[in-house]
Amino acid sequence: MNHSTPSLASNHLAELRASGLSDDTIVAAGIYSVADAKVAEILKWQPKEHHWGPAMAFPFADGYTRVKLDHPRTNGKGEPIKYESPVKSVNRAYFPPNFNDLPQDVIVVTEGEKKALAISQLGIACIGLVGVWGWQQKRQRSDTGKAYGERKLIPDLEKIDWKDKTVILAFDSDAVQKPEVQMAEARFAELLNGKGAMMKVARLPADGDGKVGADDFIVAHGADAFRKILDEAEDAAKPPALSPMDWAKMFVDEFFRDEHGLELRWWRDEFYRYVGTHYVKLSESELQAIVFAWLDDRRKMARPCHANDVVKAAASLCRVNFGLDQPCFLGGKATAANMIPFKNGLVDITNIGGELTIQPHTPAFFSPTCLAYPFDPEAGCPAWEAFLASSIGDADGIRLLQQFLGLLLTPDTSFQKLLLLIGPRRSGKGTSLRVFQHLLGPDACVSPSLTSLAGGFGLWQLMGKSVAMFPDAHMPARAEGGRVVEIIKSIVGEDSLSINRKFLPFLPNCRLGVRFIITVNELPRLVDTTLALQARILPLVFPNSFIGKEDRELEGRLKAEASGILNWALGGLYDLRRTGRFTIPEASAEILESYSRMGSPILSFLDECCDDTDPLAETLCETAYETWQGWCVNHGHKYTCDARFGESLRTAWPHVKRVRKRIDGARRYLYVGLRMTVILSPPPLPRGGQ
Repeated sequence: MNHSTPSLASNHLAELRASGLSDDTIVAAGIYSVADAKVAEILKWQPKEHHWGPAMAFPFADGYTRVKLDHPRTNGKGEPIKYESPVKSVNRAYFPPNFNDLPQDVIVVTEGEKKALAISQLGIACIGLVGVWGWQQKRQRSDTGKAYGERKLIPDLEKIDWKDKTVILAFDSDAVQKPEVQMAEARFAELLNGKGAMMKVARLPADGDGKVGADDFIVAHGADAFRKILDEAEDAAKPPALSPMDWAKMFVDEFFRDEHGLELRWWRDEFYRYVGTHYVKLSESELQAIVFAWLDDRRKMARPCHANDVVKAAASLCRVNFGLDQPCFLGGKATAANMIPFKNGLVDITNIGGELTIQPHTPAFFSPTCLAYPFDPEAGCPAWEAFLASSIGDADGIRLLQQFLGLLLTPDTSFQKLLLLIGPRRSGKGTSLRVFQHLLGPDACVSPSLTSLAGGFGLWQLMGKSVAMFPDAHMPARAEGGRVVEIIKSIVGEDSLSINRKFLPFLPNCRLGVRFIITVNELPRLVDTTLALQARILPLVFPNSFIGKEDRELEGRLKAEASGILNWALGGLYDLRRTGRFTIPEASAEILESYSRMGSPILSFLDECCDDTDPLAETLCETAYETWQGWCVNHGHKYTCDARFGESLRTAWPHVKRVRKRIDGARRYLYVGLRMTVILSPPPLPRGGQ
């Protein structure tokens, strides 16, 4: 350590000398070393998660001091904050100690104290700003955060008489590549030109890919070369016209990029913004409003059409492959199939049944949902288990619910099942749904009506949802009900569908990852002669009604056990993956049998009125059809024409053949392999209708 600089640590002294500062300049500037508590005293605050450590202190003339940290914090973009100013202080300008002793017909303005000292050491009056926008006072901000009002010089600069002075801006070499820096230069020039100064801009050449500051250039090339750069300074001009893509890059970098990465995405014609744990939709109109306010602060005569152009350019910067499904890891480096987002991080359940790992949230995980509570592997759920014991009772039924709820925690739809909760009023079905919604989060759930699924935009509401809940569902009648059944079968069966979206382009061949939970008091009448839907239903009976015995505080107690219920559900998921199939309680199996008959009247008719054990048995087609008509009238079904009846019969019993034979001299149609056990008279109505 030099004897003339006793207050400086050796590494700080070496850094200042490397910037070209002489020991006399260092001593005159009063630069000294500080650490930790002294730094906190100067800055008037101490962050909770960062120790200041050692730093250099740069005192200003009036006792104000800034520090340059050896181990700086980072800003929202992950960039180091090299210099720190006292908290809640206004922007200040740094005047080297010899400033008033130098001619001031030409004044150089640069960024930072070291650079200002290096330039003033050459006998050139120089002022150091705290940043490229450090020349202006802080402006007022609206409730939306937008700065507004007249730009004004900071008091340190306002006291200078700028008339007839030549002011040369000498920012770092990368200014030519940064539209934001050029914008700051232009605004500063406008203000000083208005005060009678003549503004010029000196451009320092870059050194390869590295940024070069004034002190770096002087050390590398000498004082004469720097003076030549100043002599060649050009009049400050308006920055070059920027394209919408240039503006979009500036906007996205300022608003939606930090040290973790990009936080704005454009996927399937919609914008999504990252909120620290997951992505939420950001309407294009809201984004345009944000961009318009931002543009208004940076360019004259900003118009809504300009904002619209920037938004369209931003979409190309933030585009996510339309073919991807949420949730997913962007970049394709990891799979999201076993990742569950909790409030305290992303939990990997690949090793479910063993020790689970947790990792920090990241904007690379493109998920529309996040659980609102932390992951706690030790949490239990005694109130939930007691509720299930009283409302379901059956151990296999509880196991089925546990398996299905565990499946809902993942995007897995490969089991192709829907859950049907059946029971009387006040039996716990609604309470269960509300607990599920709390467990999974409102962003993951939707509660449409069955009728709405058949509407023009019915499928759009299911996009990005983990589960669709239909409390007290009622199946629409006639053709609309058939359409709803077909939609449910397609979604549960993982078929691709075309989706209409209001005011957005049509989406072809889209697979929805939503699962269904339907609650009913009695079996819905879902006509499905193929029995495809019946094979995908998991009935679960809630047999007990609690009318008059309601516990109005129960739901609150259950929701308080969210972390424990999730652990319980993870146990169900482990059970499901281990066994490879859902548990079907005895009561559920009986319901499936009843449902198959209700869903396909032809099967009930064949079971009650027909026998197929004799392959040689013969029945007149007209006798079978007339009995079918009478059976439909007796059971409240609408019968179809004889041709449709024949198709349904052969679909259910494909071994029955329709043949034509001569009987009593006439050619008649018969079903071979079918014998009628009951013969009914047709209704006294025109054939083929009711």
